[in-house]
Amino acid sequence: MPANHEAITASRTKAHRRAVEDSFPDIIGFLVDHLGKVLTSEIAGASPQTIERWRSASQAPTLHVERRMREAYAIFIKLSGKDASATIRAWFMGMNPQLDDVSPVEALRGDNYRDVAAAADAFLIGG
Repeated sequence: MPANHEAITASRTKAHRRAVEDSFPDIIGFLVDHLGKVLTSEIAGASPQTIERWRSASQAPTLHVERRMREAYAIFIKLSGKDASATIRAWFMGMNPQLDDVSPVEALRGDNYRDVAAAADAFLIGG
């Protein structure tokens, strides 16, 4: 097994574990802190005010939205093993050739979790 594959598998496993174990308010807080409230809102398809209610645990999201945000969090964690937060934020916003020039934010909003995860793997391997 190539070293890159082993590193990606380890990164993916760590990210998955955190996405499963961490509380939803903590996940939202992390995403807001690292991606910003507006980008987090775009991924969620919710207003910044709703994001704040989720962050404070005064309101819970639908299961569908919770899954989307946990997936976004896992992808961010996976990428954070190699790149700085600013680079990862730019990756989430930019057109991505692995996603037919759709941004990861748009792909996540379309619930294309596997495609975004594969694009993150490709970014980890070499850009």
